[in-house]
Amino acid sequence: MSPPDCFLWKVCSECSSWVFLAIQRAESYPEDYYGGPVAKFSGWAQYLRRHFHRQRARLVQKALNRINGKVYDVGCGDGLFLKEASRLGLQISGFEPQSTPRGQAEKRLGKRLDQKVFASLKSEKASAITCWQVIEHMDDPHSFLLACRHHLEDGGLLALSTVNLGSLQAKCFGGKWLHLDPPRHLWIGNLQRVAQFVRDAGFSIEKVRYNSSEFGPVGWVDSLFNIVDTKRDRLLSCLKQGCQEPRDWLVYFLSAALAPLALLLSLFEAGLKQPATFEIYARVAKHRERRQGG
Repeated sequence: MSPPDCFLWKVCSECSSWVFLAIQRAESYPEDYYGGPVAKFSGWAQYLRRHFHRQRARLVQKALNRINGKVYDVGCGDGLFLKEASRLGLQISGFEPQSTPRGQAEKRLGKRLDQKVFASLKSEKASAITCWQVIEHMDDPHSFLLACRHHLEDGGLLALSTVNLGSLQAKCFGGKWLHLDPPRHLWIGNLQRVAQFVRDAGFSIEKVRYNSSEFGPVGWVDSLFNIVDTKRDRLLSCLKQGCQEPRDWLVYFLSAALAPLALLLSLFEAGLKQPATFEIYARVAKHRERRQGG
């Protein structure tokens, strides 16, 4: 599998991770990347996002084993996950560096969010730190995971999701794979590499989850279109901005026809333990607790 020709990447010889070499600039995140004024997606796509975030919020609450833990969401986007967490009674705060999604989230949540990561955790630690589809936007995810451990209380929970370079669809589509998302994704690895980063940062992994129905089907369909389309990731753009031209409508209706097959393929790759994305739920390692306890 080769990186996309139109972007500058290097491949780590030790772990086969891909690293995007160009420095991210503001134009890497155009305004239409964030969807509309209220949310990143609209209609049925936003409804499904709410459903998946509700599942995650319940898993985080269950892992915390208490009702009112403090959850800090890194890269919280339009705040949909934090909203679902707050509905369960969890204390919420978060960080979003970009002004447009931060405004969406603050309006949804009715509270201010950090413009600098962990700014509101200087005087206290979080019960859980979450980062959904975030570490692939970082050029040094290992340092970030170390910082997460520092800001978690003893026994605290780390919950993250990211894309999987070892997925079946990544192997099938290579540089045309939707979830490469250049130039916004700066680092992409496989499940084994991400899990090792988590362990090296001082966490013990409790659960790995394959949510194959969320990002899998759109990955199969949009990657297929990327092979023949002059515009990259057209379907994803339609789900955010709506259909703007005739070709958008063609892609949209063809996607609906391909959806059942794409879902089956997503379930198949998850069965092979090669999903498009995955989630890791990990705890601050017990040896750290013993060391702190003397």
